[in-house]
Amino acid sequence: MDKMRIIDKLMVVFDLPKYHAVCFPEHASTRVMLVYDREKEERHFKVLTKDMPKRMSGEIEAWLQDNMGIDEIHFELNADNGDIRV
Repeated sequence: MDKMRIIDKLMVVFDLPKYHAVCFPEHASTRVMLVYDREKEERHFKVLTKDMPKRMSGEIEAWLQDNMGIDEIHFELNADNGDIRV
């Protein structure tokens, strides 16, 4: 039986691997914050990597906004072994 989950509000920080942002080869990974509010229909990405130029951060945020929906992000919390995957 499939479990259906509906996310109302979410704030999560995750590392975006290099392969997700193919057009940004200079960084192996980029730390990103996602803030989502279903009721307000808002979804915002913010690059948290401080040593990245602002122009590149803005391009990555725009790419994420255009290409990554809330339904495409896989969240898993396994309390048995402490693993958290985003």
